[in-house]
Amino acid sequence: MCFCNIDVTRIGDTLEGTEYVTSPLAYFRLHGRSKQWFTAKNRDERYDYLYSQSSLEKIKTKVEKAANEAEKTVVATNNHYKGQAAVNAIELKQMLGGKKIKAPKLLVEHYPEQLRGIADPA
Repeated sequence: MCFCNIDVTRIGDTLEGTEYVTSPLAYFRLHGRSKQWFTAKNRDERYDYLYSQSSLEKIKTKVEKAANEAEKTVVATNNHYKGQAAVNAIELKQMLGGKKIKAPKLLVEHYPEQLRGIADPA
């Protein structure tokens, strides 16, 4: 069993995204931080969130720290509305590896601010 480190909308004094490693696998799930999380009328409203660069930098630091303790590290982006999960996955992968990432052309065209210079349209 491994602990699932989630990043999600927080209320009050709830935990900020964690970086616990409790097994050979370090596991992170990024759900987004939509302000409509608790009042959303449907799934799309709940997951409609695009992480900022500064938020991803903090997540990157946590992933790197956990990766130093674990044999394998997995990060799943689940803020999937309008391809935002794919965009944030590409951004985070590039931040962690430092290399350009192949990405679908339509995604790069739809999110030029986020993907310009870090993704090659495939």
